[in-house]
Amino acid sequence: MKKRTGVDAAAQLVHRFMETLHPNRMDGMSETAFPPPPGYIALRICMFTGQLATEETQHVALEWFRPATEPVEKSDVYRKVAIDTRTGHPALADCPDELIRQKTYVALDERFAAWAKQSGLELPPVAMLDAPSLPGQAPPLRIAINEPPDGETLLPDPETPADLSTIPLHATVTRARPQVVWYVDGKPYEVVDYPYSTRWKLTPGHHTFQVKLPYAPVASSKVRVTVQ
Repeated sequence: MKKRTGVDAAAQLVHRFMETLHPNRMDGMSETAFPPPPGYIALRICMFTGQLATEETQHVALEWFRPATEPVEKSDVYRKVAIDTRTGHPALADCPDELIRQKTYVALDERFAAWAKQSGLELPPVAMLDAPSLPGQAPPLRIAINEPPDGETLLPDPETPADLSTIPLHATVTRARPQVVWYVDGKPYEVVDYPYSTRWKLTPGHHTFQVKLPYAPVASSKVRVTVQ
């Protein structure tokens, strides 16, 4: 049932049962169009932002709005990037035109990067995420651990096999970098690519977590958890 919902699993099963049990009572079961409210207007909306869809928007929904309540800004999460086909990275100024192809990425807020990757969305190149919005105004390089929360006390689920009893580890890096290193109890645990998410097997005791950049004196604050 992973990634399944009632509308595309249980509801469809019930629908099949009812059609089988009552084949002669199907009047009114055909799907009909939704009657729009009088005076409302229909707009193509980006499903990620709720803003107006653009030509690049790939996940679109048609929504009805009461006049003066509709969104006015265009969604900007879809970014078209010129890619150098030799490297797979954003093309530089000297890249020949015949080696460039345009590719569209979904550039969500970094808080949602791990979810986007799990959902099969292709993340933008790290070099693109690292580019400051204004010349000379790049934010300072910082690392923060989002999961697990500091001071958390964890109790393993007794019904979950010990090998599968894990928690997510997730960090964010202001001015994105290709990789980070997770440390557990002061020792290197795993090198993780952007978006810096992995999992850790629950082990009883007091533990500390920290994230560092490879070959750079930059690290997050330590997060401490207790596993009972």
